[in-house]
Amino acid sequence: MRITLCFLSILVALCACSQDENNNAITAFDDSLAAAEHATSTVAAGPVIAAHQGGEASGSGSANPSVLSGPSFNVAEAETRIDAALLWLAHHQSSSGSWEPGDLLKNSLRSQRAVQGFISTGNVDFKHELGPEQIGRDEQVTALTGLALIAFAAEGHTHKVGHYAQTVRQGVKWILAHQWADGCFGPQTNTAFTYAHAFCTFALCELFAQSRDNRIRRSAQLGVDFIREAQNPGMGWRFGVKPGDNDTDITTWMILTMKSAEVGGLDVLSKEMFSGANAFLDSMLTTGSDGRVRTNYRRSPSDPKGALSEFPSYPAHAATMNENALLIRHLTQHITDLKDPRIQGLLHDMLVPEPKWKIVKDARGVTNHIDMQSWLVRTMALAHVGGASWKEWSSKVIDPVLLRHQRGWHPADLKHVSNSVQGGASASPNCWELDEHGSWDPVGAWGYFGGRVYSTALNSITLSIALGMEAK
Repeated sequence: MRITLCFLSILVALCACSQDENNNAITAFDDSLAAAEHATSTVAAGPVIAAHQGGEASGSGSANPSVLSGPSFNVAEAETRIDAALLWLAHHQSSSGSWEPGDLLKNSLRSQRAVQGFISTGNVDFKHELGPEQIGRDEQVTALTGLALIAFAAEGHTHKVGHYAQTVRQGVKWILAHQWADGCFGPQTNTAFTYAHAFCTFALCELFAQSRDNRIRRSAQLGVDFIREAQNPGMGWRFGVKPGDNDTDITTWMILTMKSAEVGGLDVLSKEMFSGANAFLDSMLTTGSDGRVRTNYRRSPSDPKGALSEFPSYPAHAATMNENALLIRHLTQHITDLKDPRIQGLLHDMLVPEPKWKIVKDARGVTNHIDMQSWLVRTMALAHVGGASWKEWSSKVIDPVLLRHQRGWHPADLKHVSNSVQGGASASPNCWELDEHGSWDPVGAWGYFGGRVYSTALNSITLSIALGMEAK
């Protein structure tokens, strides 16, 4: 049974929090999982509610127009594709429980089994522009492990229930073993370590909300406390603890994590934290000569006006981060009426240009139109909006972009394997023929950071959000 899960708004009964030390918590978590080894593989709907359906914030109480008019993509096919993506992630987890971008083929169960006809191709698109494969950076292992666990949790798979309970258990054990005394997950030597921390904390908040496991609760709470400590006073987040620098993207992930923690019953000083995030957003909004509202990316003491982007790999067409602003405004209840002009002003540029699987290389360099993280945030934001905006966006991003270019169904793959796969515990033999089957090539703007795990986890979460939107 597949549950409908909004991993942004989880409501569970409050549970008591254990005060054991981290090393004891890891041991207790490990030892007590023996009873779960034979737990049902059915993903049961627990005390979880989906609260992100379109139109809720308007206070109208009306049904979601996009649902009433029918889905804008193939729902059954999307379910199959999520199963294939999760199966790929499970088959490429390391023996330690993490996801290591540089050792995917070595860790691959498919490679180890090596059935007759097995192949591994690397990227099939944009080899001229990007090379054979965007492997990702080894220092991103903490971030990728957290992100992969979010993908499993988004489909209701926890360390206790679901076909992938063992996979999730191993991932959780790895995360718990890499939490420092201050609550931070992973080393702080990586410049962008706050992303890794947000992903891991987010994953544990989701797993706690679904499992009510107090062993996870304690580590999740420590992660939340670190986020609270890292926030710039009265503003947002960036890289480090109170660095004085802020950016819209990492602030979005921190707010998503805090919202999950809040509705899951963890101790969150949400009023103070949300107020600061919205004050930062206020400073990021600009109105152009065309009258349109745009959200800038970063604000630092040396650049008080903010900037749209600072990385050459960021898609050249991305003129705004309005989806981030809209999502933060809605999650923090800063603006509760979707008809508010301040919300409508953010919507204008969110559907243009259309998502494209396109990279152009010319004399000026490489222009990458693929930004899977932006597509995920936009999907979450527009799921809150619902109606015609949601229908237009989902019709553009699901079938023609994500489903078409998933490996195993990609036109370049159909000559090697059939175009069907059954995920979960009884996988079709087709997935064993192609190591990349079920994944997405890491050809997006940030593929060189996160590699194939990053692209596959992000796109799987995007599909889960879309399915949750259509399920009500």
